[in-house]
Amino acid sequence: MGDYRIIGICLLSFAIIFITAIAIKGAGKFIFKSILNLVIGVVLLIALNWCGKYLGFELPLNFVNAILIGFLGVPGFGLIIALQCILK
Repeated sequence: MGDYRIIGICLLSFAIIFITAIAIKGAGKFIFKSILNLVIGVVLLIALNWCGKYLGFELPLNFVNAILIGFLGVPGFGLIIALQCILK
């Protein structure tokens, strides 16, 4: 059931990025960059959660994290990790 949730979150994030890109000019470049950031961020989150099981550190893959990583990319991923460490 978890795989369907990840796919759903990614598709919903993609839809929001696509709708936002249509509203702005230069949408092609923005869409490509946002999708690339989203894919890289989701892969990093999955890898971190896989390794984090052994280290005791996990980040949830939810809508807010997916959107934040989609717009900010790897710095957004670092921001989520920093917030998790500060708020924990």
